[in-house]
Amino acid sequence: MKRNQAYTLINTVIILGMLATIFGLQNLLFQAQLKAQNNLIAIKRLEIIQLKSSCYYNKTHRQQFMMNGCQISVEGHDIIIENPQNKKVVRELITK
Repeated sequence: MKRNQAYTLINTVIILGMLATIFGLQNLLFQAQLKAQNNLIAIKRLEIIQLKSSCYYNKTHRQQFMMNGCQISVEGHDIIIENPQNKKVVRELITK
């Protein structure tokens, strides 16, 4: 192999390696963005349930009820939201 061809081959391999690294990092960033977006969607759903549950509790004063497929319990100034995956989340009761 001639010296000129070897330099071209080495430069090509280096550039391809850099491109592969960039695409890998881009993929990692995209996955992190999707995870953050899913977390924001879950938080938004909880806030909507919290608001609707607070309004429903203020109207009916029922301490246990179902809403949007979640079991809701009101204890003191807290709303306990239990979703179908048996995850419990405690939120504050929104009062007038």
